[in-house]
Amino acid sequence: MEQNQLVSVEQNLAELQNRLPQDIAVMDGLALALKKIENLLPENQKVKEDLTDLQNNLKHELSNIRKELDNNSEKILAEAQTILAQGLDELESKLESGFDNLRSQQHQAETTIQNELFALKTQLNDCQKEQQQLHSQVFLLQSQLQNVISEGKHLQDSNTQLEEKVNQLLREFAESKEFKETSFSHQAREKLEPQVQPTTRESTPQKETKCRHEGNLPGVLFCKHCGQPINILKQIRQYQVLQILAEEENRNTYIACEKTDDMSNPYRILALQEMSIDIAQINQCREICMQMGHTFKSLLYQGIPKFFDLFVEGKNKYLVMERLFGQNLEQHIYQQEGVLYQQVIKWMIEVCETLDYLHNQQPSIIHGDIQPLNLLVRKLDNRIVLQNFRAIKQIGMPESTFLNSGIYTAPEQRDGQLLVQSDIYAIGVTLIFILTRENPEKFYRQGDRGIQFALEGVHNITQQLQTIILQATQLHPSDRYQTAKELAQSLNICFSNT
Repeated sequence: MEQNQLVSVEQNLAELQNRLPQDIAVMDGLALALKKIENLLPENQKVKEDLTDLQNNLKHELSNIRKELDNNSEKILAEAQTILAQGLDELESKLESGFDNLRSQQHQAETTIQNELFALKTQLNDCQKEQQQLHSQVFLLQSQLQNVISEGKHLQDSNTQLEEKVNQLLREFAESKEFKETSFSHQAREKLEPQVQPTTRESTPQKETKCRHEGNLPGVLFCKHCGQPINILKQIRQYQVLQILAEEENRNTYIACEKTDDMSNPYRILALQEMSIDIAQINQCREICMQMGHTFKSLLYQGIPKFFDLFVEGKNKYLVMERLFGQNLEQHIYQQEGVLYQQVIKWMIEVCETLDYLHNQQPSIIHGDIQPLNLLVRKLDNRIVLQNFRAIKQIGMPESTFLNSGIYTAPEQRDGQLLVQSDIYAIGVTLIFILTRENPEKFYRQGDRGIQFALEGVHNITQQLQTIILQATQLHPSDRYQTAKELAQSLNICFSNT
């Protein structure tokens, strides 16, 4: 607006200045005409006087016009300067306001950065404290291990002494008349006779005999004398199966070992899962196992076991992984009188963090079978470890076998669609089981939008956690938490409020 006024004033001033020479020229022309008239009429004095007066009047008018023009020019210039000054003041005010906003934003940014730095320092301190605690735990475990080794040596020495006494008694009994006259069977004597043989070395040279693994405690996998496996059930490739851990319909789990090049630890203890497959899909299954085995062997995270191998042998597929010690969450909950509320939330946060790691792989790895049976409470650190991945179990098996795993399965998964949000749904249902120690089906009822969980009046679950569970278990995947990280953030808030 001020610019338009300034332009208008400048135009008027220019117009006046353009007209001034024209007016002056007109006046000069009139003066010249009067002079000619005066020359033409020298005799008429009156005319001269009139002309003189007219000339004076014209000069006076011309002077007034010039003064008026000068005054108008000064006025116009003053107005222009005023408008320009107002514009400059307004511009200066706007610039100052802009600078104030920038200063405020800079201050906010500096405050945010300082807060984040403080939070990072706090996290670093926490990590350092946890590291110190871990070092302390490791030192304590090492001390306990030394004590166990010492006790083991003591027991071994005691066992050796006891063995010698037993052998002595057996030898004495074998030499007695009662032993010879008893009605022991020939097979029973054969079993006892090797044990009552004199243990003293003969002076004459003897052939070296294979270790008979005698004197080992029940359940021990390796001989204390020779260090070799005591009982090998079967061998699958380079893996020696030592013991059966669990037997299921389509899957057996064994303790196995494989030889290493480490003289101090010649055998590595492993868990080996044997899973049946459809014979018609063996060739395809081999290719999938090779591809998926490479993917799973590259996974390194504390919330999942270390995977070593995945292959097809004969009519079965085999998964070789780290041997873990602990109980699944269902066993743990039933055997405990109660689990602390904060511990429950902490466990589910750990599951979310592990799932976030898996879901962010390229391509995403979806567990597909989150439920208490597949969540191991590791004895070493009381941390939750994910087991029994659906992607591995379904290799070489009909798809219909895995569409429905019960109440923990998300609705879209029952229809054959497996999403990241399917794992989130299962976490919500698992929370219901842990907190109530009851089958979640008890809380599954018909709602406004279909069959949903209803948790009103469940005193074991706070209102805040009920809200989290209900959002995690919405029927449609788009209504749930979209990532495991989002669910973990909500659980962290709930954890800090307890």
